[in-house]
Amino acid sequence: MENKENSLSTRITYQDVLKSTTDKYGGMYSEDHKRFYHLRGLDIFNYKVEDGVEVICGDNYFRTSAFSLIIRNIELPESLIAIGHHAFSFCRSITKLVLPKSLRIIEGNPFIGCKNCKVIECLSPYYTVKDNILYSSDLKRLISCLDFTSSFIDIEDTVEYIGEEAFFGCYNIKGIKLSSNLKIIGESAFSSCINLESVKLPGKLTQIKNFAFSDCYALKDINLPASLIEISGNPFKKCYNCTIVNASNNFYVEDYFLYTSDMERVISCLQKRESIKMSFNTKHIGDYCFSENEILKDVIFSPILTTIGKGAFRDCRSLNRIVMPPSIQIIEDEAFYGCHIKDLNLPISLKIIGKSAFAYSDFTELYISMSVTKICRYAFDECNHLKDIYIYNPDIDLEEEWVPFPFTHYSINNIYIPRGSKDRFVSILESHNSPYVDNLVEM
Repeated sequence: MENKENSLSTRITYQDVLKSTTDKYGGMYSEDHKRFYHLRGLDIFNYKVEDGVEVICGDNYFRTSAFSLIIRNIELPESLIAIGHHAFSFCRSITKLVLPKSLRIIEGNPFIGCKNCKVIECLSPYYTVKDNILYSSDLKRLISCLDFTSSFIDIEDTVEYIGEEAFFGCYNIKGIKLSSNLKIIGESAFSSCINLESVKLPGKLTQIKNFAFSDCYALKDINLPASLIEISGNPFKKCYNCTIVNASNNFYVEDYFLYTSDMERVISCLQKRESIKMSFNTKHIGDYCFSENEILKDVIFSPILTTIGKGAFRDCRSLNRIVMPPSIQIIEDEAFYGCHIKDLNLPISLKIIGKSAFAYSDFTELYISMSVTKICRYAFDECNHLKDIYIYNPDIDLEEEWVPFPFTHYSINNIYIPRGSKDRFVSILESHNSPYVDNLVEM
């Protein structure tokens, strides 16, 4: 069973690519020809996937859809069992697609941006199409909306789950009637529905996932029903014109900030601001909470803050200086990515610095205190003004797993390390072919 599950994986690894085979049109397949990876041929308008293929891979090694964007006709084999997320994304020239009877697994939304695909003929007993919307056969899961022209969408009232990116980029939608039985809105489900103005969330909804309504610039109001239990990440990124009416005891709204009810986690800020002051009670800044607020300049943190979440201030390009409280222990991946911070003082309580946490910053000196136990890969990537680094913990974990030393740029003068630790740091740097071995200086 385990081998069968592996053979149906829609993910592609580097090892898969090394062992792959390619047909005369540039179609790339697994070694056993049961998985289709990618169509390399950029001038191919018509393509037939080989008979015997069971999987068309999706989110993949090539960071694009499985097919070229100019493809017009794709014939899928009757052996096909699984299609991966993004497999046909932005294939705008496809007008029709036939899903074979054998198909029983669709991951995420394979058809994002297929705006000219007017007909999906579904022969599979596991799925059905109504009004150009793809559902599971029991009409409980909404997979993909291929209606890119209507301004109002009325979905089936049996739907309990709207899948990942199901309506992504449906630019013409202004209003939508959701199922009264809806329980979960998936990640990025309505992301970039830029003309969506109003949504009434039903009384059985329990969960809204990250980016569910991100970049819905026209969204004016949204209600949080009493049934809502969980909000993941920031579902309302850049919904700066939106007012939240909250009826859930699990959340709290104050001054355009959305918090958990105890105010320990700030989830979202629904107003673009130059200055932010968060609640005294806040211990955690949620993932992507303030990301892409390009005018944000000043942040007053809670004095008991312990965690800054993933991408919390990502691409806040005017945020050049931060003063963090001494309570902070974890700065997660990409927390300040792209902020161009010029003056950085890491708190003495800090333990973990996440992947790409300060990438593209502009500070010239970096002091990493004894409390820091781990620096993840690329934490200070592209910090091209950085000259001197001071590391005080001789046993610090620099995430040695196959990736480069995290200071991957070329301006460093010296890396100061504790006395007696040089052999360890030399070994780490040499294992990654780092050019900085001669820059190590014992303090």
